[in-house]
Amino acid sequence: MWGTFLTVALLISYLPPGLQASVRDAAEAYCSIPIKPSQWTGLVVRLQGEDNFAINTSNNFGLTSAGGCYGLLADTGTDIIRCEGIGPLSKWVDDHIFFRIKKEHLTNYNAHRQRQHQFITKNGGCQLIGSRIWYQGDTMEDGRAEEFDEDNSAPLRDSQPTHTMHLMLLSLIATWTLIVY
Repeated sequence: MWGTFLTVALLISYLPPGLQASVRDAAEAYCSIPIKPSQWTGLVVRLQGEDNFAINTSNNFGLTSAGGCYGLLADTGTDIIRCEGIGPLSKWVDDHIFFRIKKEHLTNYNAHRQRQHQFITKNGGCQLIGSRIWYQGDTMEDGRAEEFDEDNSAPLRDSQPTHTMHLMLLSLIATWTLIVY
């Protein structure tokens, strides 16, 4: 699940005033996913000099599986964060945008999200076009459907700055490492 430009623009258009936003580029995204030792032989590269070789034991961006592997991790992390009521947020590969809504606007914004969720449910929930997963909302004035990168089912909560998200992500990475090996 990832947000296209139009998906993110639509999200921003519905946000109340006075919000905070943050972007995060997981620069080491692909280097954080280890490769199973049984696959290392396929990652040997010859360096300059005689009998000089190296093995990169991380899932490199150039590997065919890299996008899918990191995508699974990023989608899972995003789902966990959303279920915790943190957001709204959107992502594109390893780039994330997080919004924090003022507490005074949460009740109205959650009511708006609930209405969006009802349209998404009415329209069949999760949509799949090629490899893109998205959620169809209401019909806009120009006749196009609203496109979301989540089903808006989880209400947002007041997310005061804590280290909870950091602990969740560390736990997720540890879980991912166990799954890979």
